[in-house]
Amino acid sequence: MTFPKHIFKAYDVRGLVGEELTEEMFYRIGRASIVYTGANNVYVGADMRNSSEALKNALIKGITDQGANVVDIGLVSTPMLNVMTLREDSTDLGIMITASHNPAEYNGCKFIYKRTMMPIGLDSGLSQIRDMVENYNFVDVAEKGHVKTKNLQKEYIDFTRSLIDLSGMKPLKLVVDMGNGIEGVLIDQLLAGLPVEVEYLYKEPDGNFPNHEANPLKYETLKDLQKKVLEVGADVGFAFDADADRVGLVDEKGQIVPGDKILAILSSEILKNNSGASVLFDVRCSRSVSEAIVDNGGRPIEVSVGRTLIIQNMRKESAILGGELSAHFYYKDLFGFESGDLTLLYILKIISQANSTISGIAKPYNKYFHSGEINFEVENKDAVMDNIKQNYKSLAKNTSSLDGLKMEFEDWWLSVRKSNTEPLLRLVLEASSEDSMKEKIAEIRQIIEEGS
Repeated sequence: MTFPKHIFKAYDVRGLVGEELTEEMFYRIGRASIVYTGANNVYVGADMRNSSEALKNALIKGITDQGANVVDIGLVSTPMLNVMTLREDSTDLGIMITASHNPAEYNGCKFIYKRTMMPIGLDSGLSQIRDMVENYNFVDVAEKGHVKTKNLQKEYIDFTRSLIDLSGMKPLKLVVDMGNGIEGVLIDQLLAGLPVEVEYLYKEPDGNFPNHEANPLKYETLKDLQKKVLEVGADVGFAFDADADRVGLVDEKGQIVPGDKILAILSSEILKNNSGASVLFDVRCSRSVSEAIVDNGGRPIEVSVGRTLIIQNMRKESAILGGELSAHFYYKDLFGFESGDLTLLYILKIISQANSTISGIAKPYNKYFHSGEINFEVENKDAVMDNIKQNYKSLAKNTSSLDGLKMEFEDWWLSVRKSNTEPLLRLVLEASSEDSMKEKIAEIRQIIEEGS
């Protein structure tokens, strides 16, 4: 079988179990990760997917056969794996078995490297690990490593809760949809002792995802949450993705609050005691986000899409907060990494302190009409992007190539980015009126179709 290089992606490994991912491959990944990093002590955790335990065991065997020691921290979320790896002085490397929000037939792994305090991606070591896995050129070591187990859930929750003052919080009614993902093993501890009444949806971790895909970016997965919020009269609804590094939000009217608007809401709280601090937002986010950051006394910085790039820029800019349209939210207090748990706690605090509902809190940020991300199948992506640029360059107030093509006009803007893995162009467009947004999308659709 041809080696599936394509499963080694920009920020992680992800593929179809049994076809692209095997226990033998994960054994090799274990060995290669130690050869590349020189790690002596490794935290290994996994999500609740049906294949995760077997892949984890194979990975651990590879790690120990290469001479490193493993602490198996069991069922964990990606934020927990990241935070606890970086907080433990003796741990050199963390590896999480997960395919994030992908469907049940997928799995994979993510790495967090203590020396760089960063994920390992294709441009920072994953390509070397991939090549070692393919070539299987490992040298046996004289002494194998050992394995022990440790439950870090309470330590992680205690640390996360310590980052935010929730004293004086008023009673709130919540609905939390875990989508049968990993958050189900953490949520009770996260909310323990808070004055909240909680309705849970799909709390039991189940790698088959029997109710819906655990991906809050796909709005169709939020229908049950929206319905339940209205049914029970909740103040707010939350939806976690499978590995709990992202969280979606539904207001008390059952309306979805997009990821960029959540970032604007978070900035209002986090900048209160951090005037002048930098807040990062990706190129797809609404203009209302940068305006909110300025209004709240912060310094808005636009960055490329992608978690590794965001984390790098969190460090470079000493940013207090960062966020993406995809509902990843990054915190300086978490070493620049993302967390659905801390985001949930901040939203509870903001609602509790405000003399308003969550829809009222979000309302000031709804002054523009945002398309969301629209995908177009395009083979010659560069040519089509150039056609778009040529059509509008005489009208643009600003043109940027920070991440693909972004063009800003008086009362609208567009962003077009290439998929790295598929023949797709991803369009995001925002305008001052709904009619204008629809008109501009139709214009660009025609340019794309004519050039495809």
